[in-house]
Parts: sequence; structure tokens; C-alpha cells
Amino acid sequence: MTIFRQVLQTKPKNGKFKLEKPRLLKTIPCLTYGIYVIILIMKVKFHFLISIFLLSLFSCKPAISGNGNGGETVLKRSEQYFSALSWTESETILKEPLPEPFQVKDLKTDTLYKYGDTDLTESIFPSLEGLGVLDYSGIDPSLIYFFNSLTIQIKQKQIKEGICVKEKVFLPFMINYKLKLLKEISSIFYSRPEYNAEGIMIAKFRCNIKGEKKFYTMLEIGAVFFNEKWQLDSFDIIGDTDAGSIE
Repeated sequence: MTIFRQVLQTKPKNGKFKLEKPRLLKTIPCLTYGIYVIILIMKVKFHFLISIFLLSLFSCKPAISGNGNGGETVLKRSEQYFSALSWTESETILKEPLPEPFQVKDLKTDTLYKYGDTDLTESIFPSLEGLGVLDYSGIDPSLIYFFNSLTIQIKQKQIKEGICVKEKVFLPFMINYKLKLLKEISSIFYSRPEYNAEGIMIAKFRCNIKGEKKFYTMLEIGAVFFNEKWQLDSFDIIGDTDAGSIE
């Protein structure tokens, strides 16, 4: 009714009535534009909030790394730790390194082998001409036991057939023949065993002749680990400092 009243109350021009648009119709485009502006502002705020969230998320990463939880800090600490270590190359190839001091007097392993991981200097190990320093640390205990039993058999000039490799049937007979040619042996010492190019553990044996202080006979013996035990693979007389030690 208000609209029609507005139309009827409009003054005529030239004696005729003229219809005018109602004010409500004029305000509709303004309302539409206002709603559009509000929606646009809301969208802008939404994108603005997302941008702020992403920016704050990326800005937190350096703080996490600085607290020690980031991968970069762990890598730096690891690099500093390993760079501070002194790295050296081993001069010999060792099998199952188990440090073990050795008692030369009785040719038996010392009961203190349990403390073999103690940092010991070479000065405590004895040295013999022809053998060098008698340091058996890091050598397989089973090999030490095998060589210890072998020294007893050499001193008795009788090698058991069971300790030789089965493929070399002649080996125990040849060794026993050579041992019988030697003079009586008072004591036997052997060098630090080392692997050769063929994977055989080689050691030099010094046989001191009874009644002699300067003369001795040198042997070179090779052993291999087969079927869960050490076996004798080679036996050679490599040097005799006394011409009368072998008849």
C-alpha cells in the first residue's frame, strides 16, 4: 500500500501522472553489492588467516632444529664425534679379535685373559730374536691352544696324525721324520700368527737346543681352520743357526 500511495501522490507533469520506481527497488542493487562486499571480505580474511598459519608453521622449523630435535643438528653432532676419533689401519688380518695376554714361561694362556681388553703397551710383552715381540693379543684362543699343544708334540718329536689335514696323508710321517733329525729341544717359542695370501695362518717356531745358549732351529708352520677345528697344513725347517743342530 505504501508503494501505491507513493505513486498516487506523485505530482503530474504537464497535467499527466508519471509512475516512478519505488525506493525499495532502488535499494536492492545496493544490498546486493553490500552482500558481495561482505562475502569478498570474508574470503580475503580466510586466505589471510591461511597465509599467517603457513608462515608461522615454516618459521617454527629453525627453532625445532635449534633445540636439538632436527636432523641437521644430529648430523653435526655425529660428524663432530667421529671427526674427533683417530682412525688407523690394522697391519695384520685378525680372526675373531679377542685380546689375550700370554705367559711365555709355561706356554699356557694366562689366567688374566679376562682382562685382555685393558689398554696395554708393547713394552710388557717379551721379545725373542727371530720371532720379534711375542704379543698374541687379538688372536683366536683356539689357535693359541692348538699351537701350545703342537709345541709339546714337537718337543717330544712325535706329531699325531689326527692334527694334520686329511688331504695330505704323507704330512705327519714327513714331519716325524724331520723331527727325529733334530737335536734334543729344551724349549719352544712361536711368533705372532698371521694370515698369508692363501688364507693360511702362519707362525714361526724357535726351537732352542738343549745345552746351547746361542744356537736354535727355526720352523715355519701353517694351520687352517676346518670342520670347527684347527689342523696342521704345512711344516718347514726354514733356518738353522748351528750347522750341528741337524745331523
